[in-house]
Amino acid sequence: MVDYDQFVVDDGRHEPQIVIDGDASAAAGEAQHRALCSCGRLPPHRPGTPQQAWAAYAAHARRCLGPASQPASRVSLGMRVTLLFLGCMVLWGAGWIGAVSVASTLDLAGAADLAVRAAGLLVGFASAGLLMVAMRRFIAPMRADG
Repeated sequence: MVDYDQFVVDDGRHEPQIVIDGDASAAAGEAQHRALCSCGRLPPHRPGTPQQAWAAYAAHARRCLGPASQPASRVSLGMRVTLLFLGCMVLWGAGWIGAVSVASTLDLAGAADLAVRAAGLLVGFASAGLLMVAMRRFIAPMRADG
């Protein structure tokens, strides 16, 4: 039995569709299913049961969705996550240090000092979040929900 939710792909280019092949169904006398992929590169396969169609799509997804890139594939997932975490901490720290230096350069005190430091924290967190979004394909190119 094939797990139908085995491949949920983040990039949006590989959306599965299981359709009934009219010609094959008429010839066989029962519904024959075929898998299609939104990328348009699913190789032709024989129509069959829904499980066979999902198996054909799963084989296509495994072929198309290997490691994100060669450099990332040589590095373990734990190391990639650690590097992402360190990059986020560097961006957060840069936002904090920038805010502290701006506050001290302008000789701010009280509420203005707190506002500048809070803005620096927000800028650091926002830039770290953008880094995570930009690097998600290199960290985990696909998500298996099964």
